[in-house]
Amino acid sequence: MTDVKYTDEEIRANRIAWVKALRSGRYKQGRGGLLGQRVNGNPTYCCLGVAARIHNLPAKALGAAALLRRSEGRTRATAEALVDVARACGLHGSTQNKLARMNDDMANPSDFKAIADWIEKRFGLADEEG
Repeated sequence: MTDVKYTDEEIRANRIAWVKALRSGRYKQGRGGLLGQRVNGNPTYCCLGVAARIHNLPAKALGAAALLRRSEGRTRATAEALVDVARACGLHGSTQNKLARMNDDMANPSDFKAIADWIEKRFGLADEEG
């Protein structure tokens, strides 16, 4: 976990980069963790995992969150990773929970495009994404 402080401008830029990454097609969507199991040799990510990845969260933290599935270590590593993502993107816990539910809802999951649309609307980014 880092103690980096972000300005409002940096947070806005981070959110715009996150939306672009979600729409890029570069990241395969997964469920249930920041970094999920590989599909056809490629890692899968939840929407918050994409934010963590593009903001250079240490791979060790993402790996620990993915590999230590049933242990205290996974919970701690995931919590630390989410704190870093929250700081970089200016997310409150309720917003993180909403995004996780959108990504992981087994009955009606949202794809990355729909999640990107929600982030844009929630944070007023539509005019700036370019």
